[in-house]
Amino acid sequence: MNLFQVNDVFGKEISLTLERFEHIATGHWDVADFSNVELFKNALQFPDFATKDIKTKAKLFYQKIKNNKYLVIVAMHTNGEGFIMVSRI
Repeated sequence: MNLFQVNDVFGKEISLTLERFEHIATGHWDVADFSNVELFKNALQFPDFATKDIKTKAKLFYQKIKNNKYLVIVAMHTNGEGFIMVSRI
């Protein structure tokens, strides 16, 4: 089940599934709140900084949040589908 799908700053569709969100929440309690789903969308669409890793093809999105901290999202495209792999503050 998708929690959301958006086009990222590079114009590619990225989704966050419930399974991936639960994986992120298990290991990264700082982003475990469902209210952060909107923050995830914003970081993908309007990041403060975004880059692509040449070797792994992963995309990294950085969004400044409170207290000079950043939300970092790592997303990939596999078999034509884009998804969030991990996120942390």
